[in-house]
Amino acid sequence: MATIAKKAGLILVASVLALACFGCSSGGEGKSAEPAAEPKTEVEQGPEKEEAAEKADPDAEALAAGKTVKYIDQYYTNLKDAVDKANQNGGGTVVLLADTVDTENGESPTIGFRTSITIKSGDGGPFKVYRADGQANEMLRITDGTITVKDVVFDGSGEGVTSPIVMISDLARVTFGSGLVLTGNASDGSGYAENFGASAVSISGPDAYVTIESGCMISDCTGSGLAKAALYNDGANVANSGGSFSGNTSETDTPNYAGTGTYEGDPIA
Repeated sequence: MATIAKKAGLILVASVLALACFGCSSGGEGKSAEPAAEPKTEVEQGPEKEEAAEKADPDAEALAAGKTVKYIDQYYTNLKDAVDKANQNGGGTVVLLADTVDTENGESPTIGFRTSITIKSGDGGPFKVYRADGQANEMLRITDGTITVKDVVFDGSGEGVTSPIVMISDLARVTFGSGLVLTGNASDGSGYAENFGASAVSISGPDAYVTIESGCMISDCTGSGLAKAALYNDGANVANSGGSFSGNTSETDTPNYAGTGTYEGDPIA
């Protein structure tokens, strides 16, 4: 009897193990593995990458919309609006993306706070700033701040112009950097008192300073009447570190530089 019971026990254990193995096998076969997703080929990914790159070029989109000047991440159709925004924000860099008009409302771009502003061209420059139709006043007025202008052409050509291209006064600290060209302005100076008599740059006041760096050019500006020279210094401070003057004319015998202020550096003929 003990032998029979022992055999029955062994049979029962074997049956249980068999059922357990069958259950494991059935569970494994019941869940079929899902096929792995095939990676996208380069051909499939290529157009998506190209489209993303096109969308990531806001400068190109701005130019397509007629906006030619950039300040931080904002775009404008003229220099004045961009300079005004930089002046309000306390400084920064204004970048020309293409040739641009100076102003659209007849008012000059003006920098009048203690700011630090750079005006320059972007890739593909130098670009040109040109007068609006009928604009007779200056193209840039600076009365305060630390300002650098470089790699830009200010073309002062226009009818009935009465002012220089740039007027600098009061507490302004201005650097005319490499690549800046002030050209083509023909002024009779009648828009201002005699001591502002310049065809290109007027600087006045004992606390105003201008540094002209190598690579800056003031050229082909014509003064008549009260406009005595391309650059007129009324009691201010001018330092020339290699800037050049050429093709300027006036009714005086000093068509490039005249005035009563402090001058140092390379001589201006």
